[in-house]
Amino acid sequence: MSIKTFTTNIDATAITQIPPKPQSPAKRIRYRNLTRKPWFCGMRAQVLLEQRVLADFHEFDSDLGDDTAGVILSLLAYDLITKPAGDGRLTVCLVRRQDESLVEVDLMVLRRHKPHGECIYLRLAGVRELSSGN
Repeated sequence: MSIKTFTTNIDATAITQIPPKPQSPAKRIRYRNLTRKPWFCGMRAQVLLEQRVLADFHEFDSDLGDDTAGVILSLLAYDLITKPAGDGRLTVCLVRRQDESLVEVDLMVLRRHKPHGECIYLRLAGVRELSSGN
């Protein structure tokens, strides 16, 4: 399965597309289980986030700590209320750890029903740079 970057009709001079890290088709995607946190956001589903999202990005306001998973789950909870249909995309503004650039991270939302309940997979689909680092 290949990962494609998300494209928009936004002026290309304002935003530079940054493709995600390439993955070989044989390589399995590693997920971080965020099962405990969704209960605090009112979600009753198991949520699995691709590990490299937490490794490569952090939240914008470092004064609040580094709760990148909490920011993503808050947006996911709102998205599930406003668009309760199946799969989709979730866009989160984060800071890339490598160069401290502000980026939009596109996550593919995959909802699956398992015997123990609903499971939501969040996979990195693309990254758009918004500004340069400090």
